[in-house]
Amino acid sequence: MQNLKIYYLIGMSGAGKTYWGQAISTHITTHFIDLDKTIEERTGFQISKLFELKGEDYFRQLESRILRDCVKFGKAIIATGGGTPCFYNNIQWMNGTGKTIWLNTSLHKIFENIKNELDVRPLFNGLKDEQVKAKIEETFQERQPYYALAKYTLNDDQTNLNNFLKIFKEL
Repeated sequence: MQNLKIYYLIGMSGAGKTYWGQAISTHITTHFIDLDKTIEERTGFQISKLFELKGEDYFRQLESRILRDCVKFGKAIIATGGGTPCFYNNIQWMNGTGKTIWLNTSLHKIFENIKNELDVRPLFNGLKDEQVKAKIEETFQERQPYYALAKYTLNDDQTNLNNFLKIFKEL
């Protein structure tokens, strides 16, 4: 498949994928797609409600189909869901159709970023702070091998606009 100039931002929930995707897309003048928001728009349900009504397997199948549909935009930055790379060979597919960038954000920072919006994050909904921290750690351990397959990694201290723009020029 030809290089469509699709950039996939991957990482844990709360890593900043949407924030950075929006910021970068204005600097390089390209489409920005938030995969979770796209799923919500197409289904008319919040992600947490889809999990509740249909279950995670249904959601992951839907997520995979919509992810693959996003290539129609050609050049785009796609902020994926935290689990997107881990199901249905999505990480391999993303690496084959574009460039993947892992936002390797510290678990402490992830907790700080999501602690006030747990009700819309299905993996953490209804949990107390200590349970959320434990779930973040557990989830990271499960997902890290998939995230590590990204073509580029930005750690906390490297996550800034200049480094993103530098990477996008290299891609």
